[in-house]
Amino acid sequence: MPKTPWADRYRAAPTNKSNVMRTIILEGPISRAALAKRVGLSLPSVMTITENLINRGLVRAVGKGKSSGGKPPELLSVVPESEYYMGVDIGRGTIRLVLMNLAQKVVYGTMVETGEVQPVEAFVDRLCERIQSSLLESGVALDRLAGVGVAMPGLIERDTGHILFSPDFGWSDIPLQSWLQSRLSYPVLVENANRALALAESGWRGDGGESGTHTVLCVNIGHGIGAALMQNNQLYYGSSGTSGELGHITVCKDGPLCACGNSGCLEAVASGEAIALQARDAVCSGLPTSLRERCGGVSERIDAKLVFEVAAKGDAVALSIVDKATDYIGIGLAMAINILDPDCIVLCGGLTKNGPLFFDGVAHSMQMRQMRQAGRHVTLRLGTRGDYGTAIGAAHIISYNGWRVPRLEHYY
Repeated sequence: MPKTPWADRYRAAPTNKSNVMRTIILEGPISRAALAKRVGLSLPSVMTITENLINRGLVRAVGKGKSSGGKPPELLSVVPESEYYMGVDIGRGTIRLVLMNLAQKVVYGTMVETGEVQPVEAFVDRLCERIQSSLLESGVALDRLAGVGVAMPGLIERDTGHILFSPDFGWSDIPLQSWLQSRLSYPVLVENANRALALAESGWRGDGGESGTHTVLCVNIGHGIGAALMQNNQLYYGSSGTSGELGHITVCKDGPLCACGNSGCLEAVASGEAIALQARDAVCSGLPTSLRERCGGVSERIDAKLVFEVAAKGDAVALSIVDKATDYIGIGLAMAINILDPDCIVLCGGLTKNGPLFFDGVAHSMQMRQMRQAGRHVTLRLGTRGDYGTAIGAAHIISYNGWRVPRLEHYY
């Protein structure tokens, strides 16, 4: 019988080995009998798999469990320091880097300014230098590094990490993964930032996930707006790998021009950048608002955070801008509910830090706009991973795509 191609394995359900490994990571210390029951395998199969993982130094016995009448069972747990994953979140303003061990604990994190992104190859050179210096600072041995996951906004080709188009960066047709791989001596995988964030927020491999949740829509609302869908613990890509562009649905037919080239996109009217631009226009137009004093008469100093701060104090102009943005975001979420009917929607990103003024406005608009009885089981919540959520998800990209990483072939 011919061997299953790797590409087919990638699109198939996780293998028995990866299921066993994942369960030990999430639920260890755990006995072999409990493992067999949990993953639906025979005890001899689990014994063979765990013996292999122990021999590789990834799993170890950590004591005895409670006896149910016979010999106390041996408990297994992962060896945290046996393997590490680096995650890199390339944002328009900042780059965040983390190192995560096999037990999924972040052992190192740092942040630097993104700086100029043109010319692109010069930016890639600086990024590689930052990755190398961060690894040295962390003290993690390079032979323990499984790989580096890199996340950034834009349309990214699924298997090659090729940047097809990134409006935030003004990049088109950039072979980012190939360029990074040619400069670094360990595996590199490039993924869309919203998908990386969804891995962290949805609880893939157990990090803070929703118990019993099967379909999670993660919406990232910051400088721009994007989304990613997790269904049954798997990312949904769509036929061409470009799903999740919630920020580029049209919500205002004759609205402002978007960086993507269309007009009236959700991102063009409700993102952090859009809110700041509307506030700057209001100040320059001479509208009565305390934003003028708060920015010292220099409208370029206005950002979305300042607009929310002023709105919270009752400024009519700022409140109007905020109300319009949250209304549009609610409209976009209602569309997503009517089409997808997810179990949970998780709101992440910089705008979500603005408290009830943001969340309550979005929730009210969403509930008013979704079809009656549609999405009646959906829950709406804020993300829990914080500013480093996308970087953590980028680290998960390595283990999620383990078949593409030589060091992780023991999972498959």
